[in-house]
Amino acid sequence: MTSVVLLLLLLDVARAQHYCWPCAKRYGVIGKSTHAASDAPGCYEWYLRYLNNVVEGASNTGKGWLEFEIPGFGTAREAFDVPPNVLALETNEGGTLIGNYTQNTTLPPSAAQQKLIDQGLRLPTGAVHQCPCALAGRAHTLNASTDDLLDFSTVEDEWGGAYVERVKAVLNHTTAAARSAMSPVEARHFSPVNIFGLHAISCPFHSSGPCTLSDVEAGVSRAWAHNFSAGYSALLDSNTMFWARSLGPLIDAFLRDRVSFYPMVWSSGGKDVYSVLASPCGKTLVEVAAPYPGRPAFHFHRMPHARAHFVHWNAPDVRTQPLVPLRISRAVGPELLEQVLAFYGVGRSGADLGFHTTVLADETIGGDRAVTLMLSADAKTHLQLWARKEPQPSDSSPPFPSPADFRDAVGRNQINGGQPAAAQPFCSAGEWTVSRYTSYIRAVHASVMTPPPLPSYDLLRPPAGVPMDVFLDDHIAWDCTAPECDLATGGRALYAHNSSVQWVPVGEASGWAAYSHDPAGYGVELHWFAAPTQFAPVGTVYPGCFDAWPSNDTCPGAFLRGAS
Repeated sequence: MTSVVLLLLLLDVARAQHYCWPCAKRYGVIGKSTHAASDAPGCYEWYLRYLNNVVEGASNTGKGWLEFEIPGFGTAREAFDVPPNVLALETNEGGTLIGNYTQNTTLPPSAAQQKLIDQGLRLPTGAVHQCPCALAGRAHTLNASTDDLLDFSTVEDEWGGAYVERVKAVLNHTTAAARSAMSPVEARHFSPVNIFGLHAISCPFHSSGPCTLSDVEAGVSRAWAHNFSAGYSALLDSNTMFWARSLGPLIDAFLRDRVSFYPMVWSSGGKDVYSVLASPCGKTLVEVAAPYPGRPAFHFHRMPHARAHFVHWNAPDVRTQPLVPLRISRAVGPELLEQVLAFYGVGRSGADLGFHTTVLADETIGGDRAVTLMLSADAKTHLQLWARKEPQPSDSSPPFPSPADFRDAVGRNQINGGQPAAAQPFCSAGEWTVSRYTSYIRAVHASVMTPPPLPSYDLLRPPAGVPMDVFLDDHIAWDCTAPECDLATGGRALYAHNSSVQWVPVGEASGWAAYSHDPAGYGVELHWFAAPTQFAPVGTVYPGCFDAWPSNDTCPGAFLRGAS
């Protein structure tokens, strides 16, 4: 690795988002779990400190990336790592190897850029996690999926030879480019299929409604305060679950570092399963489940519902896969559950969104309902939706923001402020429930994002959409390589659910990714390969959250400090 040519070879890897591709044999899979977080690098440090050490006796202290010197260039950072580490830095994280692509720059700001930073028009760069318009803390598991590389012979008749050759060409190019920057040892371990992204994103120039993102984080997490001593809250139902061999190492580390966690035991398939829930940062929650608790069973709270189901699941190879994703969980509330189920293909066709859904479980216990979905035959990481009865906020809670507050907050962001004063009592001290949270994020989407077009719009020319708000960063990536996962029809399906979309340009075959949301407001990214040749969203195409405007190096949504 002695040539700056490496930087050019990896350009396509930087621009593309290959969390898990092409791992869907016919339909889609959940390829990553992303979370909006005001301290995204802090999330990453938590992931590496704890999830990187879930194996008994592990002492992984690496940062998740490798550093090396390139003559004439200086220190470069390679966003990859190898076992015994469990996690690594994401391949297109800021401050890494690819110095010729803005979101990955390893260079400190120029004098002109520093002036823009001082004015609140962009962010510093140079360090890992820093991008011109965002802070990131994105990790991925090194070996998360039990699926092998796509066997193209199994789909060639269905997909057509020409389409299969296009997929093969992109895969081979991407894999070769990535491996060219790795040592022989690293290259042997590299697979574009077996990774699963666990991402934290801070897009501070994006709107968060009448409250700042940090206010929302503080309000939601107040329900978990004091070491979860208030018991289980419905707000805890939004989390990402992983499977490990034992909880012992994780609990040891939590006790050593005084990390608050909630221990649970529950039954699935006639067997007891143990899990612990903890918050890496903000309102983000991670749950780890295992067959062995590492502590006496009476230390765990007995839960009535199964928190995951072990049928058609991402069953790990215990020799090589210490941590695999099990399911994404969402708190949606009783008033929205049926709409959300329909969005994900239950009770109606979800094929235009790639969903070929199987209901694995639908349990109502004590009035609380949990529905677990397998979104396709290949989607071994499941989706679990919760609808619980909740107590009403107390009379002492400041009132929820008004529609006028949401309108007045449009265009305000996390850097320059300007959130409406009338909403600040709620933002600083309001009581949050699932109902309030989903109402809040839905109102932010409605006030900030471009409305769905009329039914008569040109399928190949949807509106590109204004920059999304911060809550779309609480999203899953719905990865699909199959030709029926077509972005034009996917966009139409999103609009049919009254979901707004921002179309973001990416360097993959389709050229676009769709960032949208389900009826409860939780984000969904269509990370798809296929689109008609003529597909091209119209209007101003805004850079993604990471990137500045090429013309002036400022960030979309930024404005001068002190300007109204």
